[in-house]
Order: sequence, then structure tokens, then C-alpha cells
Amino acid sequence: MSGAIEGVTGDNILTPNQTDLKDYVKELMTLRSQHSSLSQGERTNVVATTSAYADLKTTSDESVLYVVNTTDSNQTIAVPESSISFSGELKDLQSNETVALTSGHFNIDLTPFEARFLLLSQ
Repeated sequence: MSGAIEGVTGDNILTPNQTDLKDYVKELMTLRSQHSSLSQGERTNVVATTSAYADLKTTSDESVLYVVNTTDSNQTIAVPESSISFSGELKDLQSNETVALTSGHFNIDLTPFEARFLLLSQ
């Protein structure tokens, strides 16, 4: 068996959508290797509705909040400070955007079907 993967290695040319997906998965795998909480952290569910989902992944070194919009509409997910026991800033691991605490909640904007990885940083 060779290490070739159809459409990914060799002389095959990927479509623009396939290239975007490959790059996105590569980015996610890099995040996973750089942040041990994503692969080895203890998972605590923070939000679970029909329109949104959020988990806090925690190790002794760091915590990352994973938030996903499960709808085809823009939405803002309000994560209570008390649900993650944190009052600093959240830093998006992909865009470097920060989300500040406002009136006891982290208001996280999400586009349709978007997921974000937010590092709890002091």
C-alpha cells in the first residue's frame, strides 16, 4: 500500500473548494498540535441548544472554548462568565480577534455554520 491519497497527492489537481477544505483541515490539525487542551483536555459542555453548541476543553496549562453555530443564520452566542469561571479575554486562535466580557457574558458572533476556537487568556 502506498501513501498516495487520491485527489491529494500525485499528479491530481484539486478544485478550489477541495484546496480550501484541505487548507482548513491542515489549519485545524496545526491548532490541535499547538494546543494540548484540544486533544487531551477535559471536556465540559457550556451550551447545547438546537442552534448552538459550546464546550470548554481544559488541561492544567490552558483552556479553549469551542463554539459552533449550527444554523444557516448569523447569531451571537452569549456565554455566561459563570459557566466557564473566567473573566479575562477570549482570543480566537484562528483570527486573533479578542472577545471581552460584557455585563457578565462573552458575546461571540458567528456566521452560519461557523465554529471558533477561543483561548482563555489572562
